[in-house]
Parts: sequence; C-alpha cells; structure tokens
Amino acid sequence: MTGLERVLAEPVALRLEPTSGDGDDLRVQLFNDNTEEVYYSVVRGDNFYQSNQKRGEVVNKSVQSLPDGVAASEIRQKLNKVMSWFDANHDEVRKQTRPEGVRMVLASTKEVTAQRGEETEFTVTVQHDGRESDLSFTSGEWANNSPHPLVEQWTAAFLYRPDGITADRWEEIRSEWEDRIDSVTEAGATKAELVADQVVQGIRKTALPAVAEKRHLRTDKHAALYDDDAKITRAGFATDGPVLWVRSGLLLKKLTEVGESTDYAGRLSVTLQEKGVLHAPSERHRLGDGQKYSLYPFDADELGVDPGMDVVERDAEPDDEVEP
Repeated sequence: MTGLERVLAEPVALRLEPTSGDGDDLRVQLFNDNTEEVYYSVVRGDNFYQSNQKRGEVVNKSVQSLPDGVAASEIRQKLNKVMSWFDANHDEVRKQTRPEGVRMVLASTKEVTAQRGEETEFTVTVQHDGRESDLSFTSGEWANNSPHPLVEQWTAAFLYRPDGITADRWEEIRSEWEDRIDSVTEAGATKAELVADQVVQGIRKTALPAVAEKRHLRTDKHAALYDDDAKITRAGFATDGPVLWVRSGLLLKKLTEVGESTDYAGRLSVTLQEKGVLHAPSERHRLGDGQKYSLYPFDADELGVDPGMDVVERDAEPDDEVEP
C-alpha cells in the first residue's frame, strides 16, 4: 500500500496517501473502513501535521463531516492523538507515504557502485519491467539537490516519467543508495571515503583564497588560514609542511551539503586523517573578534594550495593564543 492508514474508532479511519504528479503533497481522507465511504478529503502539504493551525483545520473539518450517530468527540480525540504521533515520527510518516515513483526507483535498484578518479562517478543499476539500465551520476550531480538527472535518465530508459521525485525525495533516494555503496562498490571506495572526497572538493572550492593571519578569519569572506610554519598542539600529532586551517563551520556546511548530518563530523575527521588530507582533529584558536573557534589543520599541499595564487597577504600580527 502506498500510504498510511489508522483506524480511529470502528468503522472510522484516517488515510494519508501521496498525490500523483511532481509535488510532495498528501491526500488526507476520513473514511468508513467497512464501506470505503469517504467522509472528508483534502490535499495538504506533506508536513501539514507539524503546524498546529493546519492540523487543527483538518481535525475540525473531519469531525464536522461525520454522519449522525458517530461519536464525534471520540474521533476528535483520536485524530489529535494520531496527528501528534505523525508529528513526532515525521521521518517514518514520510517513508510510508512515499510517492509511487520513489518506491519504484528504490525497489528496482539492483546495485550501487562508485568509481573514484579525478571526479567520483556513481552508477546505479536498476531493473524494471524486465529491462536493466545503468543510471550514471557525476559527483556534482550526486551532491546537488536537483532530482533532474535521475528523472531524465529514468524517463529515457523506461519511456515514462516517475511521479513525485522532488528535491527532498531525491535526498532520501540518494541516502538509501549511499548506504548500499559499502558492499557493492567496484572501486574499493567506502561510503566514508566518498563522503570525505566530496567534502574536500567543497572545501577546496569555497575556502580559497585563504588569509595569512588569524584575525581576518573573523569575517565571512575568508574561512581558511594558510600557515607555512604551523605547530599542532595536540599530543601525538605533527606536520612537516604548510597547513590550511579551516573553520569548523565551513567543514560542517560542506558535510550537510553532501547529505550527512553534523553528527558525522567525528567519523569524517578520522577518515580525512587516514587519507592524509587532515593532520589532526580540530583545535581551538583565538581569532580576530577575541573569541575562540575550532579550526581543522588540513595539509595545504594535499589540497593543492598555491601560496602565490590562493593566499591573501596581510600585515603581520603577533601570534594568537592556541589551545587544544
């Protein structure tokens, strides 16, 4: 069943189901579970139950639509309880009310592989209607929030457009595909390595030009410091080359842009160190506004930083205090 049903009080039940088309709306129905007679039906946004006003409107109009002889007060109480459950379990509700196109793409997925090179390429093999096809994505298409590459390739392969694959639904599909990469990749790239590669690419594009002194990191314009004589203060860590200190906020932003939560930052740090791109975990530095911030010590050479082209020179200032 594409949708979610809850019996409120025999025979009255509530149904949520996706509408057809490219939107992400839900059809909300109050109906008789025995006869399928619909008492009330309305289309609302997929997260309507997270708004007290919107779900209150649905509850009120649903109760008003009930025929004589039905315990309206009991139905109202049950509806409010169910709506609260929907609100508290939003991710589960979204999963159970996925549009048919999303379900079809995920159900037809046979394997997911990633090939690392100058740019990581993702290949998803799908099997549908007796035919098999490979859907290919560049790392940019994979990380982007646009579902168009998926929709266009599916349409070309199977000659019809899958319904309901919005930007949010594409993120769900990509997340499930990424969970399958570890076991099926042909290039030896784990999910952790693929995430690390994408984050590094994002940092390389955004962090430069870097500045030559910490006080200029107080602005949004610059998010990295080039330090050719860096000292790692954490015990057990060292560097013999230039360091690009990157503000933790930029790393976390790039992490979320590739579909991961900020809780993944610790695992990412370990992977980056294993790959030799990051020298050590983050350290606390006092910046130009007098506050201390977390900075990550990236290997500037590994990131391809050219001090003559990628660094904005400033007048020298005394060294800032650093703490682990």
